[in-house]
Amino acid sequence: MRHILATSIFSMILAGCSATPKQSVSTFYDYQLYSPQASAISVQKLPASIRSADVILIGEWHTHSGIHRFQTDLLKSLSQSNDAIALSMEQFSRDKQSVVDQYLAGKIGEQMLIKNGNAWPNYTSDYRPLVEFAKAKDMDIIAANAPKPIVRCIGQQGLDYLNKLTRKERSQLAEDIDTSPSAYKDKFMASIHHGKPEQTEKQFAAQVTWDETRAESIVNYLEDNPGHKVVHVA
Repeated sequence: MRHILATSIFSMILAGCSATPKQSVSTFYDYQLYSPQASAISVQKLPASIRSADVILIGEWHTHSGIHRFQTDLLKSLSQSNDAIALSMEQFSRDKQSVVDQYLAGKIGEQMLIKNGNAWPNYTSDYRPLVEFAKAKDMDIIAANAPKPIVRCIGQQGLDYLNKLTRKERSQLAEDIDTSPSAYKDKFMASIHHGKPEQTEKQFAAQVTWDETRAESIVNYLEDNPGHKVVHVA
């Protein structure tokens, strides 16, 4: 499984940063998008490379209001020209897919989604708009992530912990978790400046478990839903 599924990349420069070109700010939730070549991009008029992508990954600065506003704006913009779109979320794990599905179907209320779905603490302020828009448009939501308790144990014990899982628990993770040498691994290992090398290796295994599970969740959905596009928030 490849670590990177994105076929389009946004470079987001937020109002107020020292490197940001001067621009008019109408609210404190404003944002401006730029391409890697520093060309301004409008979310209302997206480049063809983005509109034609099968998978669009949106990285985020957690809790930044401008970024979360952008995520919903992008999903709205893409949905105007294509009904076959699914929202994939890091913020819900695979074992909570049924809870998310029940909420989208109107079988449970929002508080049950938050409680039983283990929604992130900032769900109501940051991710609710995405979910409510998807629900209103009858979009599928992919609970893409690996369960946090399992990943935490992998970070402590390494991939050997997989042998302790039940078949049901193992199914909540990607089938292939590849920790072999790569440029990605080199960058990760260089960014960790504490602990013994063997512990850093276990931490990398945990990170790859997140990555591979999210990627596999997207791939599985596309295989089951030909012709769809996926917008993944991470």
